[in-house]
Amino acid sequence: MDVGAHLRESREARGLSLDSITQRTRVQSRILAAIEVNDLRSIPPKPSGRAFVRAYAREVGLDPEETVRAYFAQFAPPPGFVPPEPVVPPEPVSSRHWVWGAASAAVLLVLTLYVVRGDETTSAGAPDEVVGTSGTAAPASLPASSAGVSEPRTAAEPERAAPAAAPSELTVTISATGLCWITATADGEREMYRLLESGARETLHAKRELMILAGNAGALALTINGRDLGAFGKPGQVRSIRITPENAGSVR
Repeated sequence: MDVGAHLRESREARGLSLDSITQRTRVQSRILAAIEVNDLRSIPPKPSGRAFVRAYAREVGLDPEETVRAYFAQFAPPPGFVPPEPVVPPEPVSSRHWVWGAASAAVLLVLTLYVVRGDETTSAGAPDEVVGTSGTAAPASLPASSAGVSEPRTAAEPERAAPAAAPSELTVTISATGLCWITATADGEREMYRLLESGARETLHAKRELMILAGNAGALALTINGRDLGAFGKPGQVRSIRITPENAGSVR
C-alpha cells in the first residue's frame, strides 16, 4: 500500500467523492485524483502541492503533517544513490607501443635467465654442510637433531578465546509511533510494502539478511534479536538498512 492509495481508501471509507472534497477544499478534482495515484507530474510543485495533500488528509481524517511527510518521502531517491559514471572506451594501442612492449619483455626475460643461471652456478660450487657441536661436519640430509644441534624451545602460546558465534536467525520487531511507510525483504523475498499507522507492530524473520527502507523513519522503532535500537531515524527522514547475522549486534 502507498500513501496515495491510503488517502483514497480513507475517502471511500467515509463515503466521500472527489467532487465533495473539491467543494470543501477548493482543490480541483483532477489534482485530487493525481494525488491518489501518486502522479507527481500532475501535482503542482511545492508549496502548493504540499498544501493540497495536507487539505486532502484533513478532510479524510488523517494527520495532515504526517501524511505530507510520508507522501513526498515516496519520491525521494534511496540513501547512498550515486548515478553510474559514463563508460569511456579504451584508447587503441598503436603499433609503436606494441613493439616497445615486446622489446621490453624480451630484455626482462634475458636478464631473468642470466640471474637464475648465476645463482645455480654459485650454489653448485658450495656443498651444504651442517656443523655439529663437536666441530665435525654432518651431512646436509640429516636433521638438525642428529648433527648435535638442538632446536630452540618456544614458550607455549596462550589459547585464544573463540569468537562468539553469529546468531543463526534474525528476528526484527517493527513498531510504529506515527504514520510512516515501509518496504522490507527477507532473504530476497518481499515481506512488507505498505503504510503503517501509529500503534502498528510487525515481526520479520530471516536467515541471511533483512533489507528495510522506510519513510518518516522517526516514527519507526526497531528491535533486533531482542536488542532495542530506539527510533529508526529522524522525523521525515528516508532511511534504509541491511541487517545480517554478522552485524546484528552492532548495527545502529
